[in-house]
Amino acid sequence: MGNRAIDLVNELKPKTRLVVYNGHTLGYICEEQPKMVFVLRYSPLRANGLGLIVTPFSFCIGNKDAVRLASERDFEDFNVCINGYKQDPHYVYDKQAEGINE
Repeated sequence: MGNRAIDLVNELKPKTRLVVYNGHTLGYICEEQPKMVFVLRYSPLRANGLGLIVTPFSFCIGNKDAVRLASERDFEDFNVCINGYKQDPHYVYDKQAEGINE
């Protein structure tokens, strides 16, 4: 009975999507704020003249922005460990893609 209660709580908990934002940021989107990408790792080298010197905490998603689910390869490319995210069922990422070097 205890396991069923835990399963039910896990099913009701909102999912967090792990994403790549405009090719220069590895981040996540919470269901509570679907228009915001919160930064896990920002790459000024991939930002192509965005001009940010310090790492931003978040980006607001606009109409011209490109956002896609991150893959395990993206985590490697951004030098971020994916292990904790893989073990938590509340995180959603692209488990089949090889990643795209943008």
